[in-house]
Amino acid sequence: MGAGAAWVLIIEDVRDHAELWSDVCADLGLNAMMVPRGIDGWRRARDTRPVLVLLDLGLPDIDGWEVCRRLKADDATRDIPIVVVTARDEPGGARRAAQAGCAAYLTKPCRPADLVAVIRKVLGDRQSV
Repeated sequence: MGAGAAWVLIIEDVRDHAELWSDVCADLGLNAMMVPRGIDGWRRARDTRPVLVLLDLGLPDIDGWEVCRRLKADDATRDIPIVVVTARDEPGGARRAAQAGCAAYLTKPCRPADLVAVIRKVLGDRQSV
């Protein structure tokens, strides 16, 4: 991973999931930063402006929906694409994510190939992934 490579913020409290997602990002030439709590993730996104946020919904402090709401309400972070990756297969979850301004909604277990496809689709011309 190059120092100048774009990076992805992973807000996920299960270390194994965060590490898997980080590996997927690395395979795409993206740096990744893992944060296990929603408040810290929201703050990190504001401070560093990643090209993408991978967001779990079940976090130990505030839930992912609240993180999403805060990111989309802030002028500094509203344009950062958010991909929800969650074990909560909520009825209407994908619709709710779209209404909240998220770029995609994936359920765990998520195959790495599916995550790669979504990251490529979401980033499109923003990055060469």
